Order: sequence, then C-alpha cells, then structure tokens
Amino acid sequence: LEVSECDISSASGLCVEVTDSAEPVIRNSRIHDGAAAGLWFRASAGGVVEGNDIWGNGWSGVQISDGSNPTLLRNFIHDNKSAGLISFNHGRGIARHNDITSNGKGGVQVRSHASPELSCNRIFAERSFGVWVYEHGLGRFEDNDIVNNAWSGFQVEEWSAPIVIGNRLRDNRSAGIVVYNRGSGTYEWNDISANGRCGVQIKSGSAPFFRHNRIHNEKQAGVLTAEDGTGLLEENDIFDNQWSGVQTEGPSNPLLRRNRIHHNGGAGFIAYQNGSGLLEANNIYGNKKYGVQSKTGGHPTVRMNRIHDKMYGIYLTESGGGIYEDNHIHNIRGSGIYVAPDCSPVLSNNQGIGP
Repeated sequence: LEVSECDISSASGLCVEVTDSAEPVIRNSRIHDGAAAGLWFRASAGGVVEGNDIWGNGWSGVQISDGSNPTLLRNFIHDNKSAGLISFNHGRGIARHNDITSNGKGGVQVRSHASPELSCNRIFAERSFGVWVYEHGLGRFEDNDIVNNAWSGFQVEEWSAPIVIGNRLRDNRSAGIVVYNRGSGTYEWNDISANGRCGVQIKSGSAPFFRHNRIHNEKQAGVLTAEDGTGLLEENDIFDNQWSGVQTEGPSNPLLRRNRIHHNGGAGFIAYQNGSGLLEANNIYGNKKYGVQSKTGGHPTVRMNRIHDKMYGIYLTESGGGIYEDNHIHNIRGSGIYVAPDCSPVLSNNQGIGP
C-alpha cells in the first residue's frame, strides 16, 4: 500500500493506524489535527514515512510500540500536544533527517524498553525537553542537532541507558545533558556548549559513561555531579565554562580519567559540601582560580595529574580534605598547594615547580 499527497485528519481518533505487520509507504502527505496520534505503528508494523507534514495532533505526532520498526525520513513533525515522536513498549523505529519542533511534551520520548535509532535529525525549539529517555528506555542517537529547547537538551532517568554519539547540544535553556534518578548510558564525541546551566548534570544515583566529548562555553559549570551521582568521565575536553570545569557536591563520587580541564572561570575541579571523586591522569591547566579546590567537607582523591594554573595548583579551605598523591604541579605565581589551618588532607609525593 502506498499513500501519497493526501490530506489526513480525524476529529474522533487516530489519523493513521498501522498494525499487524503491515508495511505501507506514506509520502508527501499532510497528517494533522487528529484527536489522538497522527500515526501509530503497533503490533510489529513497519513501513516508510517520508516527506510528510505532521502537526496539531492531540497526542504525539508519531507513536511506535510493540516491536514496530518503521522508517521516518525527512518529515516535519511539529506542534503536536504531546511529543513529536514517541517509541515505547519495545518499540523501535529509524528516524533520519527529520525536523522535530514546537511539540508540547518534548521532541522525542523513549520509554519502557523501546530502542529507536535517530540520526541526522534537527530537534529544536521544543516547549520542554529535546529528548527524554525514561522508564528503562534505550536507543541510539547519532549526529543530531538538539538545540534551543525550553528545558534540557537530553534527559535520561529511571534505569534508562541510551547510546548518544556525535550530537550537537547547544543553546538549551537548562543543561545540555541531564542524567538523574538512576539513569546511565554511553555518551561519546558529542559537542555540548552554550546551554543555560551546566553542560552535563549527573544526579540521584546515576552512573553514565562520558568519553571524548567537548563540553565548553557553558553559563555555569561544565559538569556537575550531585546527590550520589557517579559515573566515568574519560578523555573529555572541558573548557571555557563560566564556573568551574567540574563540580562535585555531596555526596557524589565520579571518576575522572585523562580529561583536559582548562580555561574555566572558576577552578578546574572543585569538591564541596562533602563531595568527593577520583581524579587520575588528568591535564588541568589555565583555569582562572585554582587547578583543584576542596572546601566545606569535600574530600576527593587526586593522583597522577598534571596541574598547571596561575594561582594555586591545589587549594583547600573550610574543612576541605582529600588525598593528593603523585601529582605534578606547576604554577605561574603563588604556591603549588595551599592548606588552610582547619584542613587535614593527605599529601604524598607531589612534585611542585614554582613560578
């Protein structure tokens, strides 16, 4: 079955329902003003949806569930009351080169073991999230532009674990990526910049893996971990953020390994309010205040890092603690390590080079 250049609407329910392994081709049509969804693929349905204008529907623009796997190409999906696209209940779906914008509850939602593949889409100017993955959601997101959304660009929670590679997340009003409430996932080679808060937030028991990302020019910190957030940050470039490069507040305990953390407006790394973290073999340099800072009960473990900053390589005040060993510290002015009288860190075998 091929449907082409039609005007499809429904005052009572779905505009288009595809079910029971059917695989239609729907091209160059207007699918709009349905009382329910614009299109719903379920019961192992498939097909191709290409070049359509999908808008103004009472539910989502496109819904995919129950093992269905349609291909969406070059559609304009906008101004639907719920999400632009939702995949749920083991739904799949392949979406490429679509424009998804101005929907009521986010551009893309993925939940309940769904695993769609989205690449080369523009997800922008949404009224809430750009992408929301929750309730054990999965999926692969590659080479998408996720920009200028009213909340976070990409939000992950509730045991969800997407793969997010090579996307551009910028100018979102909240954070670029938020992983919280026991979310996880793999995030590689993304460019995260110029968001309204932090580039990345990791909170409430979440443990994602961030590698080879550029996190820069954020209005707050590059990365914030809090509320038992952990995870691994490896070989990222974190720079030019208005606050610190990485902030951990308690209790949280991320692992940072082989990152470049430089030219941030605060410290390169700061642990405070009982935050901790393990820093190994990072290159921390050129930050406005300090290389590594600990205060108000912060207690990171910092070992085998190269720290080259203008004032102090390591700066401990207000009962800041931690373990600092085998670091190479080179500062332009000031001293390599400052320890206030109320601090009791463990310092071992750090090598300092003065001005």
